[in-house]
Amino acid sequence: MVGPWVTTKKESEEVEVSGEKEMKSGEPIQVQIDRIRIQKGSIDFEDQKVGEPPAQIKLRDVNFEMGEIKYPLTSVHSPVQLKAKMEGKIQEGSIDIKGWIDAKTMDMETSLKVREIEVKTFEPYYRKRVTAEIESGTMDMDSKIEVRKKTIDAPGELDLTNLHVKEGGGMVLWIPAETLVSLLEKKGHQIKVKFHVKGNMDNPRFSLQETFLTQATIALAQALGMPIQVIGEEVLQGTLKGEKGMVEELQSIEGLFKKKKEKKR
Repeated sequence: MVGPWVTTKKESEEVEVSGEKEMKSGEPIQVQIDRIRIQKGSIDFEDQKVGEPPAQIKLRDVNFEMGEIKYPLTSVHSPVQLKAKMEGKIQEGSIDIKGWIDAKTMDMETSLKVREIEVKTFEPYYRKRVTAEIESGTMDMDSKIEVRKKTIDAPGELDLTNLHVKEGGGMVLWIPAETLVSLLEKKGHQIKVKFHVKGNMDNPRFSLQETFLTQATIALAQALGMPIQVIGEEVLQGTLKGEKGMVEELQSIEGLFKKKKEKKR
């Protein structure tokens, strides 16, 4: 599977039908599917939206089930469940999703549980915000995801284990790598943070990816004991003004750490 998906057939396209084969209009056929199930399947997903090289997501031992699907689509809570293993370079992690989805409105309410997935698996999604090298690390994540009328509300908790950043220059999500390396050593290379992603997905100023990364940066800085405060809703929505304010705040923190080092010398 390759994404993002695009519509290849123009809506304005018309199909010519001869008079003999012309179909008479009538009541649409109602179809109900009680259950769709995949057992021990595999999915290779190439996400080209993140640029080159694209993200490669490989799922194995996929067990998927969805029920109560009606066509033409009607608004109904269709139960859905997905369990799979996600391949990494060194080890496999697991993903578990359970809840319901409305196939017509795309509203949903699901629980997401991720265990022992390698952080580097998601490198294509954060590489524009990370100029230092993340050498290793695994993550566990729990989140409750609700989507109502195109608005997502997803609080959760992220647990990073064995997180190692290569020493040297660069930044990790607006945090100076040198500062992060020092603080990670004090924390035993394990950090647990809470996040809350919320926003209207139809709003062109809202980016799910940028909002999550911004949330993760603030939570990470706070978990490491950095004196940063949540600047407000603008930061949580990932707007330019909010991100700029956070960068300036983190840069001032970086200067504070440098001053402390100079005093020690």
